[in-house]
Amino acid sequence: MNKIMNFIEINSGREVVYNFLSRSLIDCPDKQYLKMFEELCTYLVEIGNNKNVDHIKVKKIFLNLKREINTNIDKNNIIIRLSKEYTNLFCLGSYSIAPYESVYLSVSRILKQKPWEEVSRVFNENKFFTKKNANLPEDHIAHELLFMSFLSYKAKEASKKSDIDELEVIYYKQISFLEKHLFRWTGDLCNDILRKILYGDSFYAGIASFIKGYLDMDYGFLKKVVV
Repeated sequence: MNKIMNFIEINSGREVVYNFLSRSLIDCPDKQYLKMFEELCTYLVEIGNNKNVDHIKVKKIFLNLKREINTNIDKNNIIIRLSKEYTNLFCLGSYSIAPYESVYLSVSRILKQKPWEEVSRVFNENKFFTKKNANLPEDHIAHELLFMSFLSYKAKEASKKSDIDELEVIYYKQISFLEKHLFRWTGDLCNDILRKILYGDSFYAGIASFIKGYLDMDYGFLKKVVV
């Protein structure tokens, strides 16, 4: 019984973290996003403590932003600053980073190539449909992270029903998606974000570093429980 309860809690946390990371990269932040971050910050700092990420740097960046949010009644200045960082990274045309798997993995390095076709097929097979910013191709990093959140939700529900067979199927799907998609390009994407950022304590430097570490950590968890 305790083991099942642990899986419910673990998968609930995985769902929330992947959803947060997806929201971090889908668009500029707003007040709702700042609230989400503030509520999750302590948890993110705790789970981010692993050998695959510069945890000291991530902890400092995240806690600094949380303090700033807590000490400022008017959050608009924070939103404006973070929006400028986001825009500089992803919204300046040829000078920005294109966070799409096709751009990173296809020979032509343009949108909607074979990786996009493969990701779209996986999404359709699992009845996962993008909603917000639906004009963005399926292989946008935020959609791929949200897909992992979606599967983590499914894993949570399977845990609640004590359906171990279904839980294993979902975990193998997540392992496959990490191996065939996210791991093949997100390391380069995060490194590009870190190189483009002008200041080492930028919030998005923390997000990029956290993603690299969290994907490795989550993959280790999945491999451990299905073997």
